Amino acid sequence: MAQSWLQGGPVIPISPFGAAHVAAALASLAGAAVVVIGAELRLPSTAVTIVGALLCFGVRFMAIRRAWRLPVAGAARDFGRP
Repeated sequence: MAQSWLQGGPVIPISPFGAAHVAAALASLAGAAVVVIGAELRLPSTAVTIVGALLCFGVRFMAIRRAWRLPVAGAARDFGRP
């Protein structure tokens, strides 16, 4: 159970799958950005969708294959403390 921020604990429970979800969300965001930009430029929707899907798949595949990890925000809190 997550502790309240008033008690000094984390608001969101820490999970080993948390970083994987964030990496997948960033890959999806990159693919969606390609589709939106392509739509704004009035490019063919089929081609733009395929490129966006391939980008999303490629980023997720490389993240899994190379074990990419995103920085943790909690690590910055301890910086500079004696």
